[in-house]
Amino acid sequence: ELTENQKLYLEELVMRSDMVKCGTVDPSQDNMLKITGEARKLAIDMRLLDSSYSLADNHKLLQVVDNVERIYREGMENKATQMIFSDIGTPKKKDNGFDVYSEIKALL
Repeated sequence: ELTENQKLYLEELVMRSDMVKCGTVDPSQDNMLKITGEARKLAIDMRLLDSSYSLADNHKLLQVVDNVERIYREGMENKATQMIFSDIGTPKKKDNGFDVYSEIKALL
């Protein structure tokens, strides 16, 4: 379920996409590639878009952590191993300092 902030941001993305489709915005300023990229980040964690958002504005990473912990407990007897991959929110020097991997480690 989306948080209030996610709903508001999604509404903004819909409005921006309508403007792009109508041609009322310069493609060098906004375009569907940029909008869909932001939508993908929104789906993972809003802090990928703006570091001023908090963990309360996101649920997906908490669900990941809950699943990892559950699978860890279930697999302890067999010494099961898990790997987590993400192509979004990977550590980058130019980003705002937030990355998915560091957040998952901190939550675990």
